[in-house]
Amino acid sequence: MDHAEAFLLDFHRRHPGCTRVAFESGKSLEAGISSYELLSSLATDDSVLDLGCGDGHLLSLLETRPLSSRPIGVDFSPNELAAARREHPNMLLAQGRAQNLPFATGSFSLALSHFAFHLMSDLDVVVDELARVLTPSGRFAAVIGGGPKVGDTFETFLDVLKTHTRAEKQVPSIGERRGRTEEGLSQLFGAHPAFRDQLEIRDHYVDFGGSFDEVWTRLSTVYDLMYFTTEEITEVRESFRKRLEDDRASHIPCTMAIRRVIAQRG
Repeated sequence: MDHAEAFLLDFHRRHPGCTRVAFESGKSLEAGISSYELLSSLATDDSVLDLGCGDGHLLSLLETRPLSSRPIGVDFSPNELAAARREHPNMLLAQGRAQNLPFATGSFSLALSHFAFHLMSDLDVVVDELARVLTPSGRFAAVIGGGPKVGDTFETFLDVLKTHTRAEKQVPSIGERRGRTEEGLSQLFGAHPAFRDQLEIRDHYVDFGGSFDEVWTRLSTVYDLMYFTTEEITEVRESFRKRLEDDRASHIPCTMAIRRVIAQRG
């Protein structure tokens, strides 16, 4: 296990369910649905794996879909899996790493990953494992982060964070750049013999706007605040509040760019 994976395990031990807190209520400006629904809507009559299932929110949406079998979630964080079991005791869950999935070859016709794929290391190995556990005509679809919209509240928040960077203990670099960029994704999947020339990439903007407290709750789930003390987080919050023109507005616009990637085997 590398330093980044150890960090992720520790973060999700402290903050299980944080991804759902950040993304559950956000809606795609293009499709009018959440980033979770952008993935779950792809599942029709499939056997589905949720890769990096976290606290099981995507799985709960999948279980309402007309699938050929019950979806299965896998995550390497025991604390996220425990949170999933507390809320959904009957979910099918497994603990494991994406680089060594605990499933037989050809087990799934669809693998989904919500804001997890771009955080993984050894992505060539991950893609090999996806090719192995998918059926010959199976699909992999992921939603990954694309950063803030220029001039938006999210960009303001990130600017504020830069002025409060801690010198003592730093968050490690997480994931690979290839897992975030169109060029890198095309290299990972387009050059792979199982996925070659079967890649669709579509960008969306997701609205995370709301009251100041709602926006802060969603944005403060970022990894960057991991090593901040309670007092330092309060300082960041107040600096962020001061940077906004009107923190008392009933709806503060806040937008994130996301990317949905679909890779088809065959």
